[in-house]
Amino acid sequence: MEVFKFKQFSVAQSGVTWKVGMDSVLLGAWSNVAGVSGILDVGCGTGVLSLMAAQRNQQAKVTGIEIDHLTAEIAYHNFEMSPWCERLRLVEGNIMEAGPLGAERFEMIISNPPYFSDGLRSAEEQRNLARAGTDLNALTTLSVADTHLKAGGRVSLIVPYAQADKLIKVYEGNGWYLLRRCDVRHSSSARLTRSMIEFGTVAKGMTYETLILFQGDEPTEHYRSLISPFRDA
Repeated sequence: MEVFKFKQFSVAQSGVTWKVGMDSVLLGAWSNVAGVSGILDVGCGTGVLSLMAAQRNQQAKVTGIEIDHLTAEIAYHNFEMSPWCERLRLVEGNIMEAGPLGAERFEMIISNPPYFSDGLRSAEEQRNLARAGTDLNALTTLSVADTHLKAGGRVSLIVPYAQADKLIKVYEGNGWYLLRRCDVRHSSSARLTRSMIEFGTVAKGMTYETLILFQGDEPTEHYRSLISPFRDA
């Protein structure tokens, strides 16, 4: 069995399309999961974001929802084998349909959505497409948040850097506030490749940082300290 090992848990991932990668590890370590009691991991895959959130917030109950049957089964296994199995729940189903979660609401949504390559549509177009059952992407989290986020809640995502500004404009155009942003580059001379973004329904000021992963062949102290609760850089 193919397994990705962390310090306090492991993620089985044999046969799945979306395996554990750098994006999930970064987002799971960076997202502000403090002070919330209910977290929803949208398109949870093998469950790595859910597991990282459960490790970081020892009071929160974490729900992962995954549409693919095999991947959902593996995520369920990973939850059951973790030290926080009593606080982790796996739901198999399409988040854009009414059934899987009913009217349940959460204080935080986290997601590492598949990248979208056809540009950003308007929010109204995106919501219509979402209702029609299109695939999950960074913008469909708007529709998910409308249905499943409590007042005062927040959404944390990782997206390609080139698409971040457009995504922020769409969210802000729908009444959201940018709370935190972290742009990521492999080295100080490399181009920016990813953006981790946190939105909220209440304005609290915005913090910005750049994360450089390596200086030469060595991990930077910033990167090392960020992921050290989970893995050695």
